Amino acid sequence: MIIFDEAVVKKILLEEGYSDEGEIDMIFNELNIIDASLQRVLDTYLADRTIVDEFKVEGLTIHIIMEKFKCDFWKALGFMNTSISNHQLARELYDM
Repeated sequence: MIIFDEAVVKKILLEEGYSDEGEIDMIFNELNIIDASLQRVLDTYLADRTIVDEFKVEGLTIHIIMEKFKCDFWKALGFMNTSISNHQLARELYDM
């Protein structure tokens, strides 16, 4: 599980256009189950919105997920978390 400051995350989410409390709560719920190996990815994003691609699963990176699924960082982080425990899915996503 990763560690994060809810106030910092909520501020960023609001700046990025998230306004629905239910959607913000869903992101918090997801963050609470994110694998600790993604801590640096989250910390870097929270610091200056930089998306690092050093973390890979079967070649899959956050940028690749964002491009293929036309999604934002938060959704891509969830996809990456799922890929950690499902390398077959990561390979399939990478090959799409």
